[in-house]
Amino acid sequence: MSKPVTVTNINGTLVALYPMKSVGNVAVKGMLRAGSWYEPGTMWGGMHLLEHMVHNGTNAFPNRDSIELFKESNGIYQNATTGGEFQSYEMNFPNLSLKEGLHLFHELVFKPHIPEKELAREKSVIDQEYKDKWSNPNSRFWRANNEYLYGKDHIYVRDGMGIPEYFNAQSTSDLQKLHSEFFTPSNLVIAISGNFSEKRALTMLEKILHKDTGVKKDFSASPANPQGSYLWHKEDGDRVAININYFVPGQEIFSFSDRIALFIFSYLLGGSSRSVLHKKLRLEMGAVYSTDSYFSFSRVFSDFTLGASTSHERVAEVHEVMLKEFHNFLNKGVTKEAFERAKKFIMMRTLMSFDSPYQITNILVSQLFQEQKIYSLEEQCAMIESLTYEQVWDLARHNINPKPIVTLMSREDPKLVV
Repeated sequence: MSKPVTVTNINGTLVALYPMKSVGNVAVKGMLRAGSWYEPGTMWGGMHLLEHMVHNGTNAFPNRDSIELFKESNGIYQNATTGGEFQSYEMNFPNLSLKEGLHLFHELVFKPHIPEKELAREKSVIDQEYKDKWSNPNSRFWRANNEYLYGKDHIYVRDGMGIPEYFNAQSTSDLQKLHSEFFTPSNLVIAISGNFSEKRALTMLEKILHKDTGVKKDFSASPANPQGSYLWHKEDGDRVAININYFVPGQEIFSFSDRIALFIFSYLLGGSSRSVLHKKLRLEMGAVYSTDSYFSFSRVFSDFTLGASTSHERVAEVHEVMLKEFHNFLNKGVTKEAFERAKKFIMMRTLMSFDSPYQITNILVSQLFQEQKIYSLEEQCAMIESLTYEQVWDLARHNINPKPIVTLMSREDPKLVV
């Protein structure tokens, strides 16, 4: 990143702009604080249905087909996603289509019609999407794992899709109310990168973001309510998926630099083919195909997971070794040479992360959404360079809860000792 990213506020919307003359395309992404975590009560799915419905016609486009024809005529790839914390709208198009791309973004986000005649069909589509997702045993294990760790009614258990009895009961007036409340400039962040004129883009954005500012939305989440220390989730298959989970404080406890430090810790433990877990479980024992370790940061609390996929015959052995290797790693660490090598590798990967407008836009919009600012590649590399071995290990030792919760998916309960 040889030049700074322009960050500005337009009627409440934080906007990041990164022009690039060396490419022929432009990528745009907007993120709204409008996911399932913001839906009141214990039922959710209205936000996801709303995402589907905004694609069925707007002020400028009378129906879905007219939207698709406009995209095809202007070389626009466009997609939308609903998660727990956000709803996002992204597109990628030739730099000649900047005006058209931003026009489509404006229409979908701020000018949808939400037609009554399309509502039943979209509910049926989502119902099939729901069946497709939960027919997958890995999805069912993900849900069981989170319900066990956090509590069945915790909002962090909510996926973006919703539950049929709720989204099927939504009316167009329900969706219009959600839209008017959440789809406002102050509840939105936007990033644009690629071959465009910054001045021209800002002029267009000022026209797009002229509606009532609205308010920036927030959600409340309760502490985790774990159901125990051992969960067996039954699925009939030839593999055992095992997770060893540790609670960590919420994201707001950690600075951006702290999270980089914990990523380095996780990378050395299980995040690469040279990691401690990979070397032991796969290269030495031949007991797994894959293994991993990762932090999942959320505001109120976070978790750190060691994961592996193994056989029914070796799951007890793998579980024991994972625990042993983690405790040795936490208490004894790695050599300073290994630590410095990991720092250098992650720094080089960071420098490579601005490799395309699409990837750059994703990075910028995520930082705006989570941090309300942009950390340049140079700033990130300086953070990595300044980290010491002692800092990283002290951070991990003081923040990873020592009591693990084991969750696994298998056809028979191996009755692991925890």
